[in-house]
Amino acid sequence: MAPFISIIVPVYKSEDTLRHCVDSILRQPYDDFELLLIDDGSPDQSGNICDEYAAKEPRIRVFHKENGGVSAARNLGIEVACGEWITFIDADDSIDDGFFNLPKENAGFDLIIGGYKKFPKGDIYYNYDAVFGEGTMNEFIAHHLWNGYVWGKFYKASILREHHIRFRTDLVVYEDLLFNLDYVLECNNIRLVPACLYLYMDPPDKLIPEKYALMPDEIKKIYALVDDRLEKLGRKFHCWRPPYIFDFIEHYPLERIIRTGNDDELYQLYTELKGPVGRTEFYNDHIASPIRRFIASIKKEYVVRKHWKRGRLLAKAVHALYGKELLRVKYASFSKRFQAMLIAYGQFNMLDVYFICRSWVSRFLPI
Repeated sequence: MAPFISIIVPVYKSEDTLRHCVDSILRQPYDDFELLLIDDGSPDQSGNICDEYAAKEPRIRVFHKENGGVSAARNLGIEVACGEWITFIDADDSIDDGFFNLPKENAGFDLIIGGYKKFPKGDIYYNYDAVFGEGTMNEFIAHHLWNGYVWGKFYKASILREHHIRFRTDLVVYEDLLFNLDYVLECNNIRLVPACLYLYMDPPDKLIPEKYALMPDEIKKIYALVDDRLEKLGRKFHCWRPPYIFDFIEHYPLERIIRTGNDDELYQLYTELKGPVGRTEFYNDHIASPIRRFIASIKKEYVVRKHWKRGRLLAKAVHALYGKELLRVKYASFSKRFQAMLIAYGQFNMLDVYFICRSWVSRFLPI
């Protein structure tokens, strides 16, 4: 008898986290599932760990393949999956008890989206409770497409196969976003579940992969593909084309702007979408503005990752790029404006002192 759920876990250089991930799946009280471990030619002991689990647990199937990237691994998982529902879990993440109850409790929907917790802090994200169907899918398009990850969701295998929806192997980033956009195009209804049962690991020392350092032609290709899907969604569900395309490209390579010494490429993309607008409007856009993103990145280096040297180097680079242009932005808080002022005037010692004080105060008061 075919399982109700197929879980696809791409495995690559995951020997330190894989056991924790698999154990969290096997301890689920709902057990009508198969676990597909796709070893993507991992050079460490990950493949052996997969075989070790499969030898003890009949619900686990292991597939070893040459390294081809996460998209190829997930596509193989879709091809061999036997379940009615398919879900994806990353090998460095885990799930909480009850995660597999979501499709059983919401079986009448085409797509089920749960919330998630980000660890080690345990912050909760995307804990919505909503239903979208005939006449209201435009609301989903307008407000919820930005959750482009494939983990934390349940997809109907029949829809994936009927419409041959697969991950693009020619993209190194945002392949999951394109997959979701293609899938939503074929949905009649969607359920958002407030249960935050997917546990996403984001340790302070986690590095942004080098794959985000894209070249301009790659960035433009991604924008064109996303824009095409948004146009199709707008036509199908009789709604305006969603205006927040820049929100999708949240890892736009800011470091490339630093290396090239300008942000002309991003500004050109912005004007292609928005029309002939000036730099001030561009720098004040709360989604697209590289200045706002740089300020947020500097704070993250200082406060979250505790990489003070990296934070100062980034602040110096932003100062060299923008100088007093930083003061043209209408920041959402006095804190951000104060940081921007220190950077604009090159007061890097004061910036260090500010974050030292901020760190000290946060021990006693939430900031």
